[in-house]
Amino acid sequence: MQTLEGSSQMVKHRKNRKSLTYFLMLLPAIICTIVTAVVPMFGMIGISFMKWDLTSAIPASFNGLDNYIAMFKDARFLNSMKVQVILSFFILVAQLLLGLVASIALNGATSKFKWVRGIVMAPFMIPAVVVALIWLTIFTPTLSPINSVLDAIGLPSPSWLSTPALSIASIVIADTWNNLPFVILILLASLQGIPKDLYEAAEVDGATNWKAMLHITLPALKPALVLVGLIRFIESLKSFPLIYIMTGGGPGTSTEVTNFYAFVQGFQYSKIGYASALAFFLFLITVVISFITIYLDRGSEEE
Repeated sequence: MQTLEGSSQMVKHRKNRKSLTYFLMLLPAIICTIVTAVVPMFGMIGISFMKWDLTSAIPASFNGLDNYIAMFKDARFLNSMKVQVILSFFILVAQLLLGLVASIALNGATSKFKWVRGIVMAPFMIPAVVVALIWLTIFTPTLSPINSVLDAIGLPSPSWLSTPALSIASIVIADTWNNLPFVILILLASLQGIPKDLYEAAEVDGATNWKAMLHITLPALKPALVLVGLIRFIESLKSFPLIYIMTGGGPGTSTEVTNFYAFVQGFQYSKIGYASALAFFLFLITVVISFITIYLDRGSEEE
């Protein structure tokens, strides 16, 4: 009896030592996350309730919800939210549709064409700043290869970055080129996890390729589509490098999304409190939409 108790205590002791070892291994990452993310986040929340203008001689002071109230009376902020919705919508639609088509095509590629996967993934490795500079060159009228082709065939050359609708389209194209490989990678991994027996059974039952896609492929890809859609939505709220380098928020305020407007308020107008309120509000919107998406997805799975 004592032997059994002793052995169980030894097992518990080993488990505790393993747990402590794992915790100590994770401790540097936990400390780094707290220092670089959690502490600045709480600092930003605190500053968002203050009136802090670096150009004023008046010291920073607590002003309660004044920044948040002023936010909803600010026409430029409301416009930035509208621009953000438009940009995020087209980024999601473009990347999910193109990613779905490309992943299905690559999944069905023969061994001779599997090298194409490496080429498709290449743009995802390029930093956003470099991507912005590449597409700035492509969309600059005097340098644009697209405009050169249009000129050669006698078609008018558009001003990509100085026309409101085209400037948003330019950001969507650049973002899609950079991040589409990530969407393809996630969906391709999910496609390869679908049992082939399902397709063989569907073929025996006389189902066409289209019906197999509707009743097997798309339902199996739903969790991956929700995951990648949520990630890309959150990332679309951080299109700052592309907008800053390619359009500067223009023409006018046609590409000025909320995080860019927060940057303008904080670093150009020196209104640190108001900029923090804008940034924190955008963070809250992201969290709420993420939870709603996850909740709806879980609800549909339970049904």
